[in-house]
Amino acid sequence: MRTCSSVGCINPQGGIVNDPIAIKLTENDWWLSIADTDVMLWAQGLAIGFNLDVSVTEPDVWPVAVQGPKAEDLMARVFGESVRDIKFFNIKPMLYQGVAMQVARSGWSKQGGFEIYVNDASLAGPLWDELFAKGDDLNVGPGCPNLIERVESGLLSLGNDMGYDTTPFECGLNQYVNLDADVNSLSLPALRKLVPTQQLMGLVIDQECTFTQLNVTANGEQVGEITTHAFSPKYGVHLAFVLCSLPALGDEVSLDVHTQLGLLKGQLTTLPFNFKSLDLTPKPRT
Repeated sequence: MRTCSSVGCINPQGGIVNDPIAIKLTENDWWLSIADTDVMLWAQGLAIGFNLDVSVTEPDVWPVAVQGPKAEDLMARVFGESVRDIKFFNIKPMLYQGVAMQVARSGWSKQGGFEIYVNDASLAGPLWDELFAKGDDLNVGPGCPNLIERVESGLLSLGNDMGYDTTPFECGLNQYVNLDADVNSLSLPALRKLVPTQQLMGLVIDQECTFTQLNVTANGEQVGEITTHAFSPKYGVHLAFVLCSLPALGDEVSLDVHTQLGLLKGQLTTLPFNFKSLDLTPKPRT
């Protein structure tokens, strides 16, 4: 069974260009399932700069995500019971109307699910209709990334929480970087030398609020900026991601947030949020 992995596309200064999923189809055929920026010119630039004997193209493939706690049951109805055997971040070809499509257990959700790499445009409509028809009793519906779930789960968004001005180490993506890798790389020399000057952290405010500005302060001095936030009805707190200046932050563990209620205190924490250690439990549903 093929595997796929989250990777980082890093520029020569150590900044994040993209955080795609890399899929190895064969020894000589790879896909990058990219986030919200284009990487075509970046990849072509690497190919030319390193004089690689490769062809950089954009395949006629369109990912469809089937996410949620009932995703596996729906996928089994459409692709057969063997889809249940796909492990997390594994991918394998599954037949749909006689056409092999790559199916991965992955997706931008902590609820679990699958991504179908549709490679035949004529089957896109029938597949969509069948997913809805066979998922009618599962309450299937069209969707998009849910901001509240994204924040609760600590899932980062390229262009909001990270980008050219942040390194993987500054936004908690350390596990995807091997500084000891013996590869010809434009970015590793920079990453080996860089000392982080900022850090993406979590912030917890004990009530729902509306921010009047995104700057956060400590003792009247700006120490960071909120990149993403949402009120969590599940835990009854307002959650935020904050890109903090490490020199300005010092040893502070709480910050002042500017809201329509005035200055409110927020508790700093690591990402992803550890609600148990924060002594937060789900609220009863009403």
